[in-house]
Amino acid sequence: MVRIVRPAAEEKNLMIETEISPEPIWMRGDSRRMEQVLLNLLSNAVKFTVRGGVRVVCTLEGDHARIRVIDTGIGIRQEDLLKLFRPFTQLETGLTRQYEGTGLGLSIAKKLVAMMGGELHVESEYGRGSTFSVVVPVRGGDV
Repeated sequence: MVRIVRPAAEEKNLMIETEISPEPIWMRGDSRRMEQVLLNLLSNAVKFTVRGGVRVVCTLEGDHARIRVIDTGIGIRQEDLLKLFRPFTQLETGLTRQYEGTGLGLSIAKKLVAMMGGELHVESEYGRGSTFSVVVPVRGGDV
């Protein structure tokens, strides 16, 4: 997914870095849906970042995998965090809206992750960037 968004990042002179666990991580769930979630998170990170970059960190934490998409973008106000996952909701509205989109991506991503037994979280500081974390169960030794 990083390869797919890299050209858009390079066009904006943004760095994309990856930190992926050296040990293989086998997640439970649908790989195509996970790709869809990650593509949405990475695309948003590039879209809402003007300078700096995006980092993807994938780690194994006990019986869960955690994938974090960290950006140095515009960030999200604390009061807007609860609205973020509502369908058809965009935080910046009106004629001056700078960023395009339907407002469905994060809502769909959250539902897809939940259907795989995981969670999607966000931490953000307005003006400094955001971190979206996907936490999903890993397959046990029997698979």
